[in-house]
Amino acid sequence: MNNEKNKNFEMDETTRMLENLLFSNYFLMRKTFPRIAPQEIAKVVGLDPEIIEDVYKMFLSVAEPEGESVVKKVYFQNEEPMILAITLATWIKSNNPQAKEPNMQKWAKEFDLMLTRDKRNFNQIKTIIEFSQKDSFWRSNILSPEKLRKQFDQLVVKSKNTKITIDDSLL
Repeated sequence: MNNEKNKNFEMDETTRMLENLLFSNYFLMRKTFPRIAPQEIAKVVGLDPEIIEDVYKMFLSVAEPEGESVVKKVYFQNEEPMILAITLATWIKSNNPQAKEPNMQKWAKEFDLMLTRDKRNFNQIKTIIEFSQKDSFWRSNILSPEKLRKQFDQLVVKSKNTKITIDDSLL
């Protein structure tokens, strides 16, 4: 009887530890492994699949708001959208050292939209970032990729009619 009580305590303790692990590593797991089957987790950690299933359901219900997709793109530093996000953030920081730190994944996503949906090329975007951050008017107005995207065509026209040195062969 005492042995069974210890087993239940250990199982509860293990479940709690697994639950804490799942919740504490939620964002990493969400980005790395969007949907891990509970049976697979059970094999790895050596627990009863039913316990894993319950924890997994609880994890998903708390972690995922209704209607939101689990699978989200993660941008890495060597990918063009992230390079552009870092470029803009660096320019903004050099113009205003007090600027708040941006959400780089969100910024990279916006640059990804510029590259894919808007069919802009990497060098063109980079050139317009440079222009927007060198120009005294635009540097105070282009403080995010959203603003850059919205004003992109206007920035291209303005950059061609300016004394600021940029490589306009890319435009």
